[in-house]
Amino acid sequence: MAEEKSNGSGWTVTAFITGAIFGAALAFLMAPEPGKETRKKVLSEAEKIRELAMKKAAELIEEAKKKKEKKARTDETEETAEEKEENE
Repeated sequence: MAEEKSNGSGWTVTAFITGAIFGAALAFLMAPEPGKETRKKVLSEAEKIRELAMKKAAELIEEAKKKKEKKARTDETEETAEEKEENE
């Protein structure tokens, strides 16, 4: 039976989001604006990043479900083939 290897997309997404958070925070802190405006921008960007993370998480969950279903079908097919061989 062939094993499926993870492509590491979960780690890539995590690294991207972490980098985006640090980059956005640094950019806002270095910007020459009053604190109140900076806080509004930080909250706005944090909300955008949260929405992106939730969307990507949903996509990864859906992909995992599809892989699980495919594996179950493959296992079922292999079991049926083994039963046929035993009956012959």
